[in-house]
Amino acid sequence: MKISRYIKFPLIFGLLMTVPTIVLNSALTLNHFLFWFIYGAVFGIGMQIYSDYRTRKIKPDAGEKDFDIQQTKQTFLLCSYQEAFNLCLESVTFLKKGNVTLADQENGIITAKTGMTWNSFGTNINFSLKSITENATEITISAKPIVATTLIDGGESVEAVKTVTDFLARKNEDLNYKFLEEKFEIPIEYNSQNAKRKIKN
Repeated sequence: MKISRYIKFPLIFGLLMTVPTIVLNSALTLNHFLFWFIYGAVFGIGMQIYSDYRTRKIKPDAGEKDFDIQQTKQTFLLCSYQEAFNLCLESVTFLKKGNVTLADQENGIITAKTGMTWNSFGTNINFSLKSITENATEITISAKPIVATTLIDGGESVEAVKTVTDFLARKNEDLNYKFLEEKFEIPIEYNSQNAKRKIKN
């Protein structure tokens, strides 16, 4: 059974708040211990509420899994492996303080990270690419906090994955219309910024 995040994080944070008191105060009483535990737990609840608020602001239709600090999303691009690899590299530029740390085209691996914010010490983003056909590539995007002991990240992992997948979705729409133009010789104009579609007469 999964423990509610509104119990798990406040409980851990409350216990952490008692550690300095135990170490520094040799004459620790039960009242002192309970005071700092309750203080930390209440503060932890507030931090959890704020983290959930940011996650819902980033993704209004967020489900239970979207509140996890580790996020994974699978998508497809209707283009060659080479083009998909380049688009994944380009998507990193849309992340907050994003930069590529590894680009291994042969093995289909890209790793990137974002800079530190008020909500976290940064996020690691991993891309795994797999060629399906000549014009289709499968991409798995995963994100998690740089600091392994992070318990909440204020929705930073959700935001990183959403930023990348939104960018790739826009590119997929462009690729779809490009495919229709080339395959059926339909002169279609498509503007991905305002989603206006027009067929020339």
